[in-house]
Amino acid sequence: MPVSKVGTQWFAVDGKDQPTGAPLDIELGYETYGDASAPPLLLCNGVSMQCVLFGAEFLTALAAAGPYYVIVYDSRDTGLSTKIEAAGD
Repeated sequence: MPVSKVGTQWFAVDGKDQPTGAPLDIELGYETYGDASAPPLLLCNGVSMQCVLFGAEFLTALAAAGPYYVIVYDSRDTGLSTKIEAAGD
């Protein structure tokens, strides 16, 4: 079963937490599949793509095949991620 979240979280290859921060106040919606103690596998999607387009069946199978801790995210301005209405200064 996927875990859906919205927030700022960093995933490190070495499994250790990285410093967090949101200098632009942008949050990304993301989902995780599999055991969090397994090696992480981050799937990067195309511009303006939501993570749901990968498909839960595929992501669940991918997590089990490794096993991996699969992480997918909504690109900025899509899905559950922050929408930017106007350009900055």
